[in-house]
Amino acid sequence: RQTGEMHTCDDGVILEVLRGGQPAAPGEAGEVVVTNLHSYAMPFIRYRLADVATRGTEQCSCGEPFSTIRAIQGRMTDYFPLQDGRLVHPHEILKRIPRIDAWIQQYHLLQDRPDRIIMQVVPSGTSVPELQQIISQAVAPLLGPDIQFQVRLVEAIPPGPSGKRRHSCSLVASNYRGFDRELQWPA
Repeated sequence: RQTGEMHTCDDGVILEVLRGGQPAAPGEAGEVVVTNLHSYAMPFIRYRLADVATRGTEQCSCGEPFSTIRAIQGRMTDYFPLQDGRLVHPHEILKRIPRIDAWIQQYHLLQDRPDRIIMQVVPSGTSVPELQQIISQAVAPLLGPDIQFQVRLVEAIPPGPSGKRRHSCSLVASNYRGFDRELQWPA
């Protein structure tokens, strides 16, 4: 680690950093996609991790025969930019909901406009009729009076084209548009 970059295990996985579906250049951030070279019973081929990393050099200057990752930014999560200039992390919304595990089986948060956030909820079996009102009242103090917060009860939230579910998405300002993530509301 003479350069400060991290070696990838090229003899065990093919680790790609993609931007717009194409390999990122060294020093450029992108979505991490992996292929496991030794998983024969359940192969992982070009598996999208929903993580962001910065690609390093093709071969480390220390002499090891491995490519490198310069930095790991972490899991793809959109913040919600509000009209008053605040950025709200989706977990801040979820933390406000009392007894969330008892009421919600699945959820999806979508900011489709600067003044509106929609929460799709698949209620758990112990759901109460006032669930929409309880959630809305719990979240309102965080967002303020200028942001509409709608709760929509649904039977299912289908996964995106990759087979994964994104729990939150901002169509207003996303840092991940260049990484080919599914940014549309689940069908």
